[in-house]
Amino acid sequence: MTPSRLFRQPIVYVLFSLFFVAACAHKPRGLAGTSTKVDSANRAARPILLFEEFFLPSELHLFDHIKGARKLLDARMVVGQPWAPDGRAFLFNDESSYRAESVENYLTVFDLRSGETYEIDLLARPYSAFWSPNGRYLFYTLGTTVEPPLQLVLYDFMTKENRILTEVLNESVYFYLAGWSHDSQKVGFITKLNGQFDAYSLQIDTLEMRQVTDDPEIELHMQWSQTENEILVGKSNETEEWVLFATDLRSINELEFVMADGQAEPRRLANFTYANSLDWSPDGQTIAYTNLNDGLCLLHVTEETVACPEIATLSADDYSFTIHSWSSDSAELAIRYTKRHEVSCWALGIVNIATLDVMDGSTLSCHNGLAYWNP
Repeated sequence: MTPSRLFRQPIVYVLFSLFFVAACAHKPRGLAGTSTKVDSANRAARPILLFEEFFLPSELHLFDHIKGARKLLDARMVVGQPWAPDGRAFLFNDESSYRAESVENYLTVFDLRSGETYEIDLLARPYSAFWSPNGRYLFYTLGTTVEPPLQLVLYDFMTKENRILTEVLNESVYFYLAGWSHDSQKVGFITKLNGQFDAYSLQIDTLEMRQVTDDPEIELHMQWSQTENEILVGKSNETEEWVLFATDLRSINELEFVMADGQAEPRRLANFTYANSLDWSPDGQTIAYTNLNDGLCLLHVTEETVACPEIATLSADDYSFTIHSWSSDSAELAIRYTKRHEVSCWALGIVNIATLDVMDGSTLSCHNGLAYWNP
């Protein structure tokens, strides 16, 4: 499906910093239960965007084209895949302060149908977690610091049990969780083993671990296809010291598509792209990323072309773009952007890919953080 031709496109990484200020807030525990069966007829009827405004305290908001943007609750975003696969519930961190030193070992689920919340008891409160496509599991790591060994954990929504899948003797505190394969059979992650960083997949039933990449470059991005067992990997020629120090400045200069049979097809990216700006569309046809020279860029996979469309209301000369998130129908792209000379002010825009029209999806003009569309 993916072509093997190499191409080059100038990319410059984006410089930005996030300053979080928040106050502690704790929510009461709920009593509701959950279902792990995914029924397409019961999916959310329209795309809904969940986004964070790291204000005082941190807030979670929802956006859709009927109701617009509205605040939901004081809480923090769970990085990864916080949405249930039916798009009607999501995970959140009810400790809305980024300075909290001691928290209990659970995350909270918000049910959009009933408006109720309930907690799932984990072995630790994770920074990132991934709800499986079949709805049954939550994939996370044990602990907030990644001192060896790295412990990969599954929470089972049906049995309400936590299971440590494996322990990895990682050789660096840097790691990256990549979530689930489309069939909910494998999870992916990046860590340093045997002297180099590589991408790995882990079969959850047999616990067979497969090394997806094997090269001296540092892998900074790993993303599963939502339609087949294909993996997108982003690589960097930076040093490990830079990767650990410059958290917000990590950049990628090469993409690689890794097929189910292990064959790889590289896509060379000259210069730099900001690592957190990469996002592969659900239909597998387009990769969005940041090019500071041209603004938002779209890599069309099958046509082997790159387009950096002009968006009238968001000039590349005035704005820089960072985190992108695709809607489930691949028709819209949520982008987090800022004026270059106002790096403490981040806005949230929603781009219609067909028309390139953009609208403001936030309730405030600044302080917008991560955003995820429902599945």
